[in-house]
Amino acid sequence: MATPSAAAIVLCRGGLAGGLSPRRSARVAVIFGVVWAAWVGASAALAADGVHHDPDAAVPWLGIAAFAAALLAARFPGPARILATSATTMRPAWPHAVRVVGVLF
Repeated sequence: MATPSAAAIVLCRGGLAGGLSPRRSARVAVIFGVVWAAWVGASAALAADGVHHDPDAAVPWLGIAAFAAALLAARFPGPARILATSATTMRPAWPHAVRVVGVLF
């Protein structure tokens, strides 16, 4: 839960840095949370059906889906402004600091 929560905070701060209103920045963060929860639910349902245990599958569907989601998000004005800010290259790596700290302790 910590990594998606940190990602939502990063999106909200990125929206504020990109010139979005606080309400719109929060909306983008909440939409991210809803989409993330739906992703986890769909992944759990697929795992329960054994979809992830196909030994013949060589296509990295998770990577393709994440890339497609990023391209789709860039088409909407709110996320597009967040992605256009100057600190965008550094900001997405920040939520993964939770993982590093968790490994150390």
